[in-house]
Amino acid sequence: MRRHHPTGSLAGRHLDPDFFFYVDGDAHDSEHDRRRALKLDRGARAATPVERVELRLRRLGVFLAVTFAPLLAEGPPREFTVLMAAYLVTWADELTDRNKPS
Repeated sequence: MRRHHPTGSLAGRHLDPDFFFYVDGDAHDSEHDRRRALKLDRGARAATPVERVELRLRRLGVFLAVTFAPLLAEGPPREFTVLMAAYLVTWADELTDRNKPS
Protein backbone atom coordinates (compact mmCIF):
# COMPACT_ATOMS: atom_id res chain seq x y z
CA MET A 1 0.00 0.00 0.00
CA ARG A 2 1.18 3.49 -0.84
CA ARG A 3 0.04 6.93 0.24
CA HIS A 4 -1.88 8.79 -2.43
CA HIS A 5 -2.32 12.56 -2.15
CA PRO A 6 -5.36 13.51 -4.27
CA THR A 7 -4.18 17.11 -4.63
CA GLY A 8 -0.70 16.00 -5.63
CA SER A 9 2.59 17.76 -5.33
CA LEU A 10 4.34 20.84 -6.59
CA ALA A 11 8.10 21.17 -6.99
CA GLY A 12 8.61 17.87 -5.20
CA ARG A 13 6.48 18.74 -2.16
CA HIS A 14 2.91 17.63 -1.50
CA LEU A 15 0.45 20.50 -1.67
CA ASP A 16 -1.48 19.04 1.25
CA PRO A 17 0.86 16.61 3.07
CA ASP A 18 -1.76 15.41 5.56
CA PHE A 19 -4.46 14.86 2.91
CA PHE A 20 -3.85 11.29 1.77
CA PHE A 21 -5.17 7.76 1.87
CA TYR A 22 -3.66 4.38 1.11
CA VAL A 23 -4.01 2.61 -2.24
CA ASP A 24 -2.23 -0.34 -3.76
CA GLY A 25 0.77 0.39 -5.98
CA ASP A 26 -1.04 -0.23 -9.28
CA ALA A 27 -3.88 2.14 -8.36
CA HIS A 28 -1.33 4.76 -7.31
CA ASP A 29 0.51 4.47 -10.61
CA SER A 30 -2.78 4.67 -12.53
CA GLU A 31 -3.70 7.89 -10.75
CA HIS A 32 -0.43 9.50 -11.75
CA ASP A 33 -0.72 8.22 -15.33
CA ARG A 34 -4.19 9.80 -15.48
CA ARG A 35 -2.84 13.13 -14.21
CA ARG A 36 -0.15 13.12 -16.88
CA ALA A 37 -2.66 12.23 -19.61
CA LEU A 38 -4.93 15.09 -18.52
CA LYS A 39 -1.99 17.49 -18.20
CA LEU A 40 -2.60 17.89 -14.45
CA ASP A 41 1.06 17.26 -13.65
CA ARG A 42 1.94 20.81 -14.68
CA GLY A 43 2.81 21.89 -11.15
CA ALA A 44 5.79 24.02 -12.12
CA ARG A 45 3.42 26.57 -13.66
CA ALA A 46 1.25 26.85 -10.54
CA ALA A 47 3.26 29.62 -8.92
CA THR A 48 0.63 31.79 -7.24
CA PRO A 49 -1.75 30.77 -4.45
CA VAL A 50 -4.73 31.07 -6.83
CA GLU A 51 -2.99 28.83 -9.41
CA ARG A 52 -2.27 26.25 -6.71
CA VAL A 53 -5.93 26.25 -5.59
CA GLU A 54 -7.02 25.88 -9.22
CA LEU A 55 -4.70 22.89 -9.65
CA ARG A 56 -5.96 21.30 -6.42
CA LEU A 57 -9.59 21.69 -7.53
CA ARG A 58 -8.92 20.08 -10.92
CA ARG A 59 -6.95 17.18 -9.50
CA LEU A 60 -9.51 16.52 -6.79
CA GLY A 61 -12.40 16.76 -9.27
CA VAL A 62 -10.84 14.18 -11.56
CA PHE A 63 -10.04 11.89 -8.65
CA LEU A 64 -13.61 12.04 -7.32
CA ALA A 65 -15.26 11.50 -10.71
CA VAL A 66 -12.98 8.87 -12.18
CA THR A 67 -11.57 6.98 -9.21
CA PHE A 68 -13.77 7.44 -6.15
CA ALA A 69 -17.34 7.67 -7.49
CA PRO A 70 -17.19 4.31 -9.28
CA LEU A 71 -16.42 2.66 -5.92
CA LEU A 72 -19.74 3.87 -4.51
CA ALA A 73 -23.00 2.02 -4.99
CA GLU A 74 -25.52 3.56 -7.37
CA GLY A 75 -27.64 6.15 -5.61
CA PRO A 76 -27.52 9.59 -3.99
CA PRO A 77 -23.98 9.40 -2.51
CA ARG A 78 -22.50 8.47 -5.89
CA GLU A 79 -24.59 11.06 -7.73
CA PHE A 80 -23.53 13.76 -5.27
CA THR A 81 -19.86 12.78 -5.61
CA VAL A 82 -20.03 13.07 -9.40
CA LEU A 83 -21.85 16.41 -9.12
CA MET A 84 -19.29 17.70 -6.62
CA ALA A 85 -16.47 16.64 -8.94
CA ALA A 86 -18.02 18.60 -11.81
CA TYR A 87 -18.36 21.68 -9.62
CA LEU A 88 -14.74 21.46 -8.48
CA VAL A 89 -13.62 21.61 -12.11
CA THR A 90 -16.09 24.44 -12.84
CA TRP A 91 -14.68 26.43 -9.92
CA ALA A 92 -11.16 25.78 -11.19
CA ASP A 93 -12.25 27.15 -14.58
CA GLU A 94 -13.61 30.27 -12.88
CA LEU A 95 -10.26 30.85 -11.18
CA THR A 96 -8.44 30.38 -14.47
CA ASP A 97 -10.78 32.77 -16.32
CA ARG A 98 -10.36 35.43 -13.63
CA ASN A 99 -6.60 35.28 -13.88
CA LYS A 100 -6.38 35.69 -17.66
CA PRO A 101 -5.24 39.11 -18.84
CA SER A 102 -8.07 41.14 -20.35
